[in-house]
Amino acid sequence: MELDMYGAQTLKHMLEHKEKFEALEKKVEEMDEKLNQIIKLLKNDQTGE
Repeated sequence: MELDMYGAQTLKHMLEHKEKFEALEKKVEEMDEKLNQIIKLLKNDQTGE
């Protein structure tokens, strides 16, 4: 029973902070896109294009 209460509290906590998690996820995706752009630029620079 104690574990069920812990699970319920954890789920409630996660739902309360879902927006924060989603915002972080979006930031990570944006950073990933920027890194991919930088990598492309570096590769083009190395090949002399």
